[in-house]
Amino acid sequence: MSVGELNDVQPAEPRSRRPDAAMIMRALLLLLWIAILVLGALTGQRQAGLGDLTSAIRSGEITEVTISGEGFTDGGHGFTSQDVVWRSGWTGAWLERVTPIHLRIEDPTGETDDAWMDQGNDLTWGAPKQTTLTGVRDAGAYLQSLDPGLVVHRAEFTYDYAEFGSWRGPTALQPMVAGAFLLTLVFLINGPAPWRATRWAWFWLFITVPLIAMPAYVVLGGPLPGRTERPAGRGLTGGWAFIIMLVVRGGG
Repeated sequence: MSVGELNDVQPAEPRSRRPDAAMIMRALLLLLWIAILVLGALTGQRQAGLGDLTSAIRSGEITEVTISGEGFTDGGHGFTSQDVVWRSGWTGAWLERVTPIHLRIEDPTGETDDAWMDQGNDLTWGAPKQTTLTGVRDAGAYLQSLDPGLVVHRAEFTYDYAEFGSWRGPTALQPMVAGAFLLTLVFLINGPAPWRATRWAWFWLFITVPLIAMPAYVVLGGPLPGRTERPAGRGLTGGWAFIIMLVVRGGG
């Protein structure tokens, strides 16, 4: 080979480190979950128990609430539900809390209210934290008895929301969450072997705390930026994850 030919030889270009299909899919799923969590935090409500609400009222941490739904009129009895929406603490600037309160007034004749429940009135509320107050006709009056200076606003009761564990969000989030859940589950089943936990372990975590475990899987179920070597060992196994599910479900 002559000197001229040597000068014509171009140095080999470094192989481009383009992301593979799995990495692209993880990135897209991560963006989807981030959008869901941000929208849920900005437009949703965190459900809280009556104890949290009454403690905040007694301490003066909150001075006003909004109550949706009607209480009982004089002579009324049976079951009804009211929601109390409130804000407190440093998160109150952007996060609303809602406390579902169920009221019950016994029938003065002594008859049961089972027939009322059978006439198309669904009392399976499904809220993670719920309180039934017997003998209380209105949640607003009850809360003002704890602090007479509490300002109570009134609003129409609505079922136009979706529940995601202890969160309430707009119904528009339902198809987004369902789609993200399905896509993440399909990726777990058909994608590359996950890191830091087995497929079964991630699956049981999905069942236990889906809104935490699924975004965590998208981030931790594969290599992190700048990391190409798989951690030693299998990580969390399905058996231990199943035990975690039983403990969390049992404690809930």
